[in-house]
Amino acid sequence: MERIRPVKTQVTWMRARDLVPPESVTRGGPVTGVTGPVVDVLFLMVVSLLGAAGAVWALAHLSIPGFFIMGLFAVVPGYAGWVRYQQASAPAVCVGAGGVWLAGTDRRAGQAIPWSNVAELVFFTARERRVGLTGVVRHRALGVRLRVPQPLPAQERAQLDQTLALLPQVRDQVLASVRSWEELPYRQIGGAGRLERSALTKATAGFAPWVQVVNGPRLDSLTPWVVGEADTPVPAGLQPLVTGGLVPGLLSLLGATPRQAAAPPQEPPATPPPGS
Repeated sequence: MERIRPVKTQVTWMRARDLVPPESVTRGGPVTGVTGPVVDVLFLMVVSLLGAAGAVWALAHLSIPGFFIMGLFAVVPGYAGWVRYQQASAPAVCVGAGGVWLAGTDRRAGQAIPWSNVAELVFFTARERRVGLTGVVRHRALGVRLRVPQPLPAQERAQLDQTLALLPQVRDQVLASVRSWEELPYRQIGGAGRLERSALTKATAGFAPWVQVVNGPRLDSLTPWVVGEADTPVPAGLQPLVTGGLVPGLLSLLGATPRQAAAPPQEPPATPPPGS
């Protein structure tokens, strides 16, 4: 059985990458896909334009601090919007003669999945939550149910076990969410996914008639980070929380109590020799 192949192993924050399916998926032929969301692209562009207008106004009034502050509001959202525009312009999930392509994001490398390991394509609603946070991210998604689940990389699994050892109250829920990801990797899709579904279904029937395109139930997940990052599984911001001295503070915020390591047994004092 062929394994899922991570195409790239370098992650850079907010960088468009792995947007074009490889030859193993296309085999020199056309591909059909479903695009990602575009609402955040419009929002970021509007914020960037407002920041640029504010920078011009500040410069006209000879306000150097205001110019730099508003310039940041123009440059940072503008760059993020440009990256997201590139991502939204390419299919988030596409199918070709060789298999299914899950396009890369700024946090995940692209994945090429051969048809031999695809059971079905699933449209569903994903509700994602991070450990320690109350906010829930809800979005439409398209996933690939695998015939043989793909386990997390050994390094990420080790870091996950290390983190869950400090958070026993959420261990079962997090492990269930990780198992779901191993069985059903997915990508967020946009509102146009419903219009693009018929073309995707037709293309899938031509490439792999045994693969069904179905609607799935809502998927709720709780994870400490975005799982499935083969190269940098733990974001840099979480590294000191996992390996440094900030773990007790984090656990106190989460209402957890860190496990105390057992004290090593005390050796009895040495008995002085007679006559000393």
